[in-house]
Amino acid sequence: MAVNAPPGRPEKDRVMQALFGSSITPALWDTRTGELLQGEEAINSYLDRPYGPGTIARTA
Repeated sequence: MAVNAPPGRPEKDRVMQALFGSSITPALWDTRTGELLQGEEAINSYLDRPYGPGTIARTA
């Protein structure tokens, strides 16, 4: 599930602060494992472990 809100919207900031402690994006909450991650490198590295390399599309 993706939840998007325009920059500066209080709803986005409240949710991000509650889950991650900051509003830095990209951020991922894997509801299957409970894992919370921020930052592209951390997210890509994490997704390869439980879901296997090459299972996600990467942008250049």
